[in-house]
Amino acid sequence: MCVATLCQHSIDDPTDPEIQGRVRVFREQTLHSLILGQYTRGGEYVLETLINYLICESFMSQEDETGLWLVQGIIVQLALSQGYHRDPHNFPSITPFSGEMRRRVWAVIVQLDLRLSSQMALPCVLKSQQYDTAEPRNLLDTDFDENTIDLPPSRPETEVTPVLYSLAKGRIDKMMGLVNDIVNDTKEHPYTEIMELDRKLQEAEASLPPIFTWQPLSQSFMVAPEIVMHRVLLQLAIQRLTIWLHRKYLAPSYTHTCYQHSRKACVQAAIKVLEFQQIVLEETQGDGLLYPTRWARWMLLSSRPRAVFLLGVSILCYYVQLTKSRPDVSLDESTGSKIHGLLRNAYPLWLHSTTVSREARRAIDYLSLRLGLQEQEIGVPLADSTAETPQDTDMSLDQFTWDAYEGKLPK
Repeated sequence: MCVATLCQHSIDDPTDPEIQGRVRVFREQTLHSLILGQYTRGGEYVLETLINYLICESFMSQEDETGLWLVQGIIVQLALSQGYHRDPHNFPSITPFSGEMRRRVWAVIVQLDLRLSSQMALPCVLKSQQYDTAEPRNLLDTDFDENTIDLPPSRPETEVTPVLYSLAKGRIDKMMGLVNDIVNDTKEHPYTEIMELDRKLQEAEASLPPIFTWQPLSQSFMVAPEIVMHRVLLQLAIQRLTIWLHRKYLAPSYTHTCYQHSRKACVQAAIKVLEFQQIVLEETQGDGLLYPTRWARWMLLSSRPRAVFLLGVSILCYYVQLTKSRPDVSLDESTGSKIHGLLRNAYPLWLHSTTVSREARRAIDYLSLRLGLQEQEIGVPLADSTAETPQDTDMSLDQFTWDAYEGKLPK
């Protein structure tokens, strides 16, 4: 509740010194509680407290991904030592209430492991074959309590509960684990395996609860803003995984038509990412559909979640440069106009954002310079932004893993 309150108060001005002070106090008191409670021994509520501490650290430490990843490692090891990786039905002494709460805690731990590992470009600590804990049931908090003898069955996924979004996100996060493993593997994988993962990702999207299926905003006026924002978050996760799967196939000669699907999927996913960025920026304004969830604007544009938008920008910039430097790569006028429009609209956000890291700012300046966006004004025709710049077109930016584009292709 404290974390939720801090998030709510940070909606209008996340840099407010009073809010930052409250976060620091809460973090310090949480840390003191963990130390006094000898958290390394485990025990009741230790994992929940550590998760709260991790969230507070993410509020305070926008750049310290390594530290967060190490804290998450501690959480995982403690959870394993307390048997959270085994479903409670294996232990008759665990009550139905405690068992379901353990499932909820484990679901959060698995999702945190997947997200932080992917941000660090490292393999996940947890592997699916190491645990059999079932996903939480789609239940309201009023459906069960400490006195429950038999846990009720899950409500249909047409009924929205506090757990439903977590269940939906878990299905996409499961795919994140599979994609993360294959893109970080040291051995080559056949292209058929990439396409199989692509198919599974599409199936995971199709399996989402109906309420979280993406609909245009013009068809969402009667939908709660929170639901619409959850749809945006799910779509961003899906598009990011699509880019991860297929970005390697942007670089090879376009005479290799066997990779045509990957090229199209990667570019279209990057376009969608920037379209969703535009939706978040516009619709969280005072008269926007998502104004009640304007906290997401700050959350999405903070250091770690912002990476998906930076990924979309980098993919489109790289693709546009390919069209200018290689005769085998073409870009139709309609798609080119859309891409340059999205990049032009996104550039001021990155240029003037006070939360952009030094690395991100250097990268955005580098990319924008290559596209001629640095001196471009809103009134300049889109076609002008495709003009050649005097700089070379070498896109060897480590933070964007451009080496992945030039690496060996699976057979």
